Amino acid sequence: MKLKNITNLLFALMLALLISGCGTSTETTQPEIQSPEVVQEETVEQDEEQVQEEKTTSTESATQEVKTEEAVTEKSEVPKTETTKETATEQAKTTPKEKTKQVETTKPKTEPKTEPKTETKTETTKPKTEPTPPKQEEKKPEQPLPTVTITIIGPKEIGTIVGETKVSFKVGDTILDVLLTLTSQMDIPVEYRGSGATGYVEGINHIYEFDYGVKSGWVAKSNGSNLPKSSDAIQVKDGDRIDWVYTEE
Repeated sequence: MKLKNITNLLFALMLALLISGCGTSTETTQPEIQSPEVVQEETVEQDEEQVQEEKTTSTESATQEVKTEEAVTEKSEVPKTETTKETATEQAKTTPKEKTKQVETTKPKTEPKTEPKTETKTETTKPKTEPTPPKQEEKKPEQPLPTVTITIIGPKEIGTIVGETKVSFKVGDTILDVLLTLTSQMDIPVEYRGSGATGYVEGINHIYEFDYGVKSGWVAKSNGSNLPKSSDAIQVKDGDRIDWVYTEE
């Protein structure tokens, strides 16, 4: 009995499903016919909705662009402030010397332009003065030097070696000095020893004492008289006559 009831219920459900499925199919197959006025109203409503949607999209895009521009400006402004802060801190850290150096490097030196000075030279033509010739000093007539006359006479076999000859002398010269002056001028050799009171002539023109005997030798006379002392101890005077004679006795 229970099985029969279950089968009956299933059968009834199947029929109900079939009936419901046929009803729906008939309803969908038949399209609804709308009036033209209703169709126009629906199209107008659709157009208005599209316009509103376009307006909203345009406003949204504009707001988005504004936001993006603000974001860009904010991003660009942020590093500027940071750099300015960094430069300010760096400038604060720099010493006064560095600041002065920076100022010197940034500011070019403008040297003052010196205009060339045009000097006007006024040359005054001075009259040429001819050089005055040097004054010729009047030469005073030279006074003749004092002189003495000298002779040199050798042994008898030789005779006169130097005849009367005038010899100039200086003040203070002695008889021996005058003899040496003469013999040097005439290139005649003279040998003597000592000076002053001990002056003594040993030989003239290679003729010496004792060549012609034990008492032979040279003797000097002043103005015809024998000398009281050495020939180098007596000064001569202007006009004196001096004879040098070789004696054999």
